[in-house]
Amino acid sequence: MNIEIIFFSVVGILVLAAAGYFLLVFLKGSIKIQLPKISYVPGDVVKGTVRLHAKQIIEANEFIVCLVAKQVTKTRDSDGKRTTQESEIYRDGILLEGPMQYSKNSIKDYFFELKMPDSDNPVMVKPKAPQSIALDLVKLFVGRGECQLVWSVEASLDAKGVDLFSTKRIYLK
Repeated sequence: MNIEIIFFSVVGILVLAAAGYFLLVFLKGSIKIQLPKISYVPGDVVKGTVRLHAKQIIEANEFIVCLVAKQVTKTRDSDGKRTTQESEIYRDGILLEGPMQYSKNSIKDYFFELKMPDSDNPVMVKPKAPQSIALDLVKLFVGRGECQLVWSVEASLDAKGVDLFSTKRIYLK
């Protein structure tokens, strides 16, 4: 009985903490990434706009936008249990703004251009599951793996208190 009370108390505290964090972020402001298209080929330039809406005064250290690739590997074991492993394999970004104070209820747009790597860049090759003899043997005997390269544009405002962040998925043809 006491364990159940402790368990539900801890879960309740965690839920309240998460709700409080998201409320703080919502009250502070928002970032929106706007892209004219979401599908690209190697060597393309990803152009877009990042809109920062400061609902409160924000003391910012830096505002950056990045092009990011993550290798996502999904496996299933013999019991049918799925696991997902994610590792960042590419990140290139630009500084939109250095230290800055944004005034309450201000909206500011930033234009950006980020170049996709060329097709001869190793990161542009379709990823393979991590290669190790042990992992290959495990896959052979207990399950199969599926690997995917996931691209996105990320914008983040490093600020006093709660940071603001946004991401938008893009696709590689």
